[in-house]
Amino acid sequence: MSEAQLVTLTMVLGTFAADTIKGALEDAGIPAMTRAEQHGGWLFAGSGGGLGLVAVLVEPHRLEEAKEVLEAFDEADDQAGWPSEE
Repeated sequence: MSEAQLVTLTMVLGTFAADTIKGALEDAGIPAMTRAEQHGGWLFAGSGGGLGLVAVLVEPHRLEEAKEVLEAFDEADDQAGWPSEE
């Protein structure tokens, strides 16, 4: 899967969020990649969460399916009681 052949599904803050979404997509059978858009360093040593925007990328023909997975993922987050980003 070449990055040149991919489209952006969403942009999130930090690698942890991006990797979590990528994992949900892959669990649904949708290949995905992440790409850091900005480099802001680390929150603190060993945190494992880089700062900055990270793009979650998918193949164009899987975009609509990926949007459905992302929507279901967001709904599950809402039901779990996580604070909203709004």
